Amino acid sequence: MRDFNGPFKIIYTWIEFFSAIPYTHFPSLIISVFCLNFLLVIKYGFNENKWTQSHFPCHIHLPGELLTVIFGILASYYLDLGPTHKVDIVGFIPLGLPEPRVPDLSILPAFAMDTFAIAIVSFAIQLSFAKMYSIKHKYPMDPNQELRALGCSNIFGGFFQCLPSSTFLGRVVAQSSVGGESQVVSIFAAGLMLIVLLFLGNLLEALPKACLGCIIAVALIGMLKEIRLVWKLGKISATDASVFLISLLAVVILDVDIGLAVAVGWSLLTVVLRTQRPDVPILGRALHTDIYRRVDDYKSVAEVDGCKIIGFSAPLYFANADYFLRKVRAITHLNQHHVPDKQQNPAPKRVNNHHSSTTPSINGQPHVPHHPILTLPKLHLPHLHHHTNSRKPSDEIELFTAVKPDGTTMTDATTWTADYFDRPIKHVILDCSSISFIDINGVQAVKDLAGQCAAANMTLFLTSCKGEVIEMLALCKYSKDLTADHIFMHVHDAVMQALREHEGMS
Repeated sequence: MRDFNGPFKIIYTWIEFFSAIPYTHFPSLIISVFCLNFLLVIKYGFNENKWTQSHFPCHIHLPGELLTVIFGILASYYLDLGPTHKVDIVGFIPLGLPEPRVPDLSILPAFAMDTFAIAIVSFAIQLSFAKMYSIKHKYPMDPNQELRALGCSNIFGGFFQCLPSSTFLGRVVAQSSVGGESQVVSIFAAGLMLIVLLFLGNLLEALPKACLGCIIAVALIGMLKEIRLVWKLGKISATDASVFLISLLAVVILDVDIGLAVAVGWSLLTVVLRTQRPDVPILGRALHTDIYRRVDDYKSVAEVDGCKIIGFSAPLYFANADYFLRKVRAITHLNQHHVPDKQQNPAPKRVNNHHSSTTPSINGQPHVPHHPILTLPKLHLPHLHHHTNSRKPSDEIELFTAVKPDGTTMTDATTWTADYFDRPIKHVILDCSSISFIDINGVQAVKDLAGQCAAANMTLFLTSCKGEVIEMLALCKYSKDLTADHIFMHVHDAVMQALREHEGMS
């Protein structure tokens, strides 16, 4: 069969394979079938068979690959497979090492781009395998150390006219399959390779190449099983599954160098797409705590009367600034351009959380206007009282509450949100804890939001801002509707300030 390089080489190879089936060399086919079955029996029938291993006092690991090489050499030597039966064998192996010499740097300009591509692909392959096997064998991995090791080995090998070195898939998988887990294996393998090159090369000349191909094929079975991960990833995250699948298809169909470029490009695109349409949750307060969580995720969380607390789960920059404004406008009803009227929407009666309250009644039963009960969230927020910050009772400002039909107050109930109350939204609190950075467009979006809130008789507060975000806001100059006084360290601080202002209005 011919060798193919470049994009779509896998397709050309399969076409060549099927077209060459009528010309199959049967002695090589028989050797391949025998070696494959022998290796599979050793691997799955003995080494990885729990029943077989349980009947031996010591966990014996048969070296199937080594036995295959030995049997292949003996069969080829005594049956004269090479010259007589035309079986493709390893052939002549020169003994000794090449003489060291300085590389010819005059040819570097002609191959500069190719060497750069080889370096990137080599490091990407080595890093991916290093990560995979560090997780499998549970040892730490330093990418910088891998890069230094790869560079030093290639610089040293350049003085001996060696090919560029990197991770070889078949050798790595074969080494792992026989139990190699440490650097001692690499030292032993390098020492054995040196001995073969210096003294034992002629012993391997009769080895059929079909035996080597079978060793690599059986070792790769475990790698091919990893394709099943795409189904598990698809159930967890369609985006991660798409990265896995597109990377796999791009490398297989378009070759390694182009495939890696496609994989990196698609990965970056998914990151951009995720940040363009991030989650914008509505937050509420867990009762009797200063913890704020999503109202649609926890049963014991409710919105604060007169406040709309909003989170933003992404950096705020040019790609999602307009989306940020649209979502916040929709949540706070700024799209309606309606300024709330206190006379039309009187504030509900505040009930003291620490004392009993008297409510209007009819025939001895508490009476309140009819309001719809919202859908209960699905999750629980266990043991919140263990994580709250201790505060003095005098520092607390009571939440504005309403009376439920059963006579309990808002602070006793956990399933009512701010939509239950008649008090209009007066404060929009933006939780910036998930905003890792902000650019000029993001700052302008926040300023525009502050101005629109002010036009609707609302006030915008920012909380939990990172240092980079505060610095960017200061560099871009605050506006009259957004000053340093509108920035708070925690969400609860902003809520307390909002409630103080509510008390001043009432």
